[in-house]
Amino acid sequence: VFFLLMVFVMIITFIEYKKIKDVNAEIENIVAQRLDLYESIEQKLKPKLGDQVTFDKEQGKIEIKTELLFDFNSDVISKEGLDVPKKVGEAFIELFKELEKNEKEIGLEYIEIIGHTDNIGGGNSNRDLSVNRARTFVNAMLVPNSSDEKKYAKYFKASGMSKFKPKVGTTEKQNAEEQKQNRRIELAIKLNDKDIEDAIKNIISNKIKN
Repeated sequence: VFFLLMVFVMIITFIEYKKIKDVNAEIENIVAQRLDLYESIEQKLKPKLGDQVTFDKEQGKIEIKTELLFDFNSDVISKEGLDVPKKVGEAFIELFKELEKNEKEIGLEYIEIIGHTDNIGGGNSNRDLSVNRARTFVNAMLVPNSSDEKKYAKYFKASGMSKFKPKVGTTEKQNAEEQKQNRRIELAIKLNDKDIEDAIKNIISNKIKN
């Protein structure tokens, strides 16, 4: 009886292990697809903007220095900088259309354009400045009232972090070089988690049923 019980336990354990392994494989496949998506974004943007942008795959962020876009304390994109958001918008739309053409899901929940300032001035004024810069950038990415704007605007949102999330230095203390690095626009890529949630729900559901 003990032997049969052990065999039964081993069979159940094997079945549970296989389910977990299958779900892990599914999640690994999803992660690979996401990496492909991020690399596709980088491949689209790099030729257009070169050293004007930096990529952080680990954090899923793209960074653009505001010196390329705005004069000091201004939220109006300079004539020299107008080409940057335009190229960013074109790159994303090209990617979206390619994915749709190949009958692939875009897989994005949204792309958050986040404004960051240095520590010069108060938190409230910098919040207004960072939000306004992000909003201006998003608006410049898409041609107003175009078919692309109507179809793809839902994937972009604007927000501002004021001076409260410095890349270098602290909120209270920054030297001139640190202030320069902290003035930036970030594009944070938020991917749709439904596929991973479904995989986790699948294993939980199977455990309850069995």
